[in-house]
Amino acid sequence: MRTSRLKLVYPLLALILLGGVGAAAPAHSQAAKPGGNQFTKTLVSDLTASGLEVTQGYPRLWTMDDCKDGYPVTFNCYGNNPASPYVVSAVKPWPDEFVDPATADAYGRVRPGYSTTYRLDPREAIVLFGTMPPPGKYMSLQSYVFTHEWVVEEGDPDHHFGYPWITDAEQGGRDKFSRSPMVGYLFSTLPRNPERVQSFSSVGNSINNVVMDGDQSGASFGELRYFVMTPDQAMEEKVRAALGSLGVPQDAVFTERIPSSFDGTPLGPLGLDEEALDFMHGFRYAMPEDEHAAQAWRAKLPLTVLRVREAPSSNRPAEPYDDIPRDERTAENEADLREDLQDLATAVTTRATQGPWNLVPLPAPSMGEPPEMANVETWLGHFGPHCRTIGENCLGDGQDASYFFMPPQPIDSGQVYAVVGTLGTQTGNATYNGLSINDASLLKGVANVPDHDEDSPASDLEGSADGYAGTVANTDKFFVHYFTRDCDAIDGLADGACTTITEKMVPLMTDVSAPGDPHLHGFFTAGLRSYVKPGTERGPTTDYDAEGKYESGQLPPTVLAFTIAPQ
Repeated sequence: MRTSRLKLVYPLLALILLGGVGAAAPAHSQAAKPGGNQFTKTLVSDLTASGLEVTQGYPRLWTMDDCKDGYPVTFNCYGNNPASPYVVSAVKPWPDEFVDPATADAYGRVRPGYSTTYRLDPREAIVLFGTMPPPGKYMSLQSYVFTHEWVVEEGDPDHHFGYPWITDAEQGGRDKFSRSPMVGYLFSTLPRNPERVQSFSSVGNSINNVVMDGDQSGASFGELRYFVMTPDQAMEEKVRAALGSLGVPQDAVFTERIPSSFDGTPLGPLGLDEEALDFMHGFRYAMPEDEHAAQAWRAKLPLTVLRVREAPSSNRPAEPYDDIPRDERTAENEADLREDLQDLATAVTTRATQGPWNLVPLPAPSMGEPPEMANVETWLGHFGPHCRTIGENCLGDGQDASYFFMPPQPIDSGQVYAVVGTLGTQTGNATYNGLSINDASLLKGVANVPDHDEDSPASDLEGSADGYAGTVANTDKFFVHYFTRDCDAIDGLADGACTTITEKMVPLMTDVSAPGDPHLHGFFTAGLRSYVKPGTERGPTTDYDAEGKYESGQLPPTVLAFTIAPQ
């Protein structure tokens, strides 16, 4: 095994295009309808004529079903959000680009000669454009570092337990997770290439629908939009100029700048060789207004993917971007609801224990008293630059949502779990909420409970705490939801606010034929996502004190566990 350290590289020009009022359109812009096939051919021709190399890729969905192909490659399904599939891009590698066979099919099977992960030439751009999905509550584009090289020699001060990551708890390393069964998902190398650390970490702030819309809420859904992902300012200018010459308005083009550093932490090294960072990007669309229209868009995926780079013979130096700071995140402070949340947890416990149920303590080390879900960013430091610094797998982190996570819990011995929390859509902290269920043995999202569902209002998060209004204040701002193997058995306890975790969703502990970590068969996890605080471009946040206890912002949900009392 090669033993070398990860070497980090330390280190907008605005383009005013013609085409304002009274300016004549370029001669060929009328013949090439933006977004159409002829448009793509003309764009490729124009870029090639200007001395650039261009290859065309294709978009594909990354769904829950792709986990069966991806898990053997990574031993990780990354806690995919089950509310909707992602769109990833399959691209053709450059002739001089190293393609790691250890990452093949990591996001599902692709056509021969394509890959959903790629090295990044310092003078290239990935261009994605087409018709955006029908109206919904959220869409976004974001790039990630998928893997990076970081292998330290034995005897080095940073070499612990044979793994290439820092374990100093003060630096937020592996010690914080060492007693958790999740540690293998959060700190791991590629199974087929142990010299590469799995990272899946953000490289900037996402371009979401709020960013795209500006002052016109919802304006980008269903419209033509163009995205340029590049580390090179000159390449951005060239691609924008080519799009502009075909009649594309500048306010429909969005650049995701791959910076030299993100929030003060250097990003690198870029390049096409084996030691360089490996990237991927994903487009996410969630909570459509019309599910049938959304499915039609996903079936067609009217998007085009291009790779564009400066010819290798060119001696033009790259023009990297400077540091990009992390966008500020805020939250409506829910601290004044804390006593009400505790009262609700008490009322849920009282109702259960007045029946045939016993409250069971939850021993998970990251859950306090009462047992609270952990905010993976502010409590666990789950943020792209920090993850890369300590070799953590960020599992596709982003700034658009808060994510509270419950460590794996067993489900096969009649356990019943109640998640009790604030509803961000009602406290001003979310455009939408989703409570996800994950198969812990794969870290795979298998189901989602939305804040509101027209087709199944009985299982909504909204209104699920109303049955406690007689003893608890502000129940409209809370939710209560149960998880167990058989919801019919607890109908009187859950009032319909329950999700049955089937054996197909989470295999039985005794199922030796099921894929995934056999030690985590029969275990599930739950996660609460709150997407995009209204009036901002980013998700809400939670503040903890030096001891890791809640201080202000969005309240962590509480988890209660019950079993049948012995007769």
